[in-house]
Amino acid sequence: MSQFSWAYVNCSDRDVDQAAGPTGSLQYLTGTNATSGSANLIFNTSSNSLILTGTLVVTGTISASHYTIKDIAVIDATGSTIFGNSTDDTHQRTGSMFIQRPATTGGAPLEVLRLSLEDEGVDMNVGEGPALTFYVGETSGKEHGGTIAVVKEAAPDADGAASMIFRTGIDDTAPTERMRITSAGKVGIGTTSPSAVLSVSGALNIAGTILPGADNTYDLGNAVRRWQNVYTTDLHLRNDRGDWTLIEEEDYLTVRNNKTGKKYKLLMEEID
Repeated sequence: MSQFSWAYVNCSDRDVDQAAGPTGSLQYLTGTNATSGSANLIFNTSSNSLILTGTLVVTGTISASHYTIKDIAVIDATGSTIFGNSTDDTHQRTGSMFIQRPATTGGAPLEVLRLSLEDEGVDMNVGEGPALTFYVGETSGKEHGGTIAVVKEAAPDADGAASMIFRTGIDDTAPTERMRITSAGKVGIGTTSPSAVLSVSGALNIAGTILPGADNTYDLGNAVRRWQNVYTTDLHLRNDRGDWTLIEEEDYLTVRNNKTGKKYKLLMEEID
């Protein structure tokens, strides 16, 4: 009796002339003393490779030293898919990849893609961690345009505190850090060591209104962190007692009482 399983048929007791289908196609039983094959499953003897055109459904384990996967639009796996068994394995895909998983109503983010570093026998240093790198095309090929990474904040292996960093690079220059979110939730733009909820090193260009979180509660600066100069047009001063506006005229200053509408000219004496 012929022995057969998935993608394999032993037809040693069959007449070889009974085989059918395209040259190189793996045979399957079609009836008594008859086998056939499909162009969707071909063994290429010149490249020593098995070529499948169509959908592959696997309920067990696939073990192979080399995979060539073409024309995949969707990978939707409810189990685990593992590629490679070595740290220097490289898997290159030409085209786009779409990864999805079923949604839930658990009220929390769902893991769709995981990047991790195994540090057994290795003491990871500050600044090391898994990263996504982005390359943009240019005339001579590709250039490293940016990186998103999660890096350690402290050297001991027992300390898992990590920051998320964002790096970008100008033309022909290695990407450098532009923004960081620390494990404590502090955000730094232009600085790698934010000391407040938001720390910015550099100029801000704001097209809009800046408002405090509550009325008559917060200060602009303090006794030891003062603004050097304040550039403004009219200066409006208001609290629970008064409501005044300091107005700059061409040659003098006036103060307007916004409650009464009266204006007062400030008498100024020129000094050397």
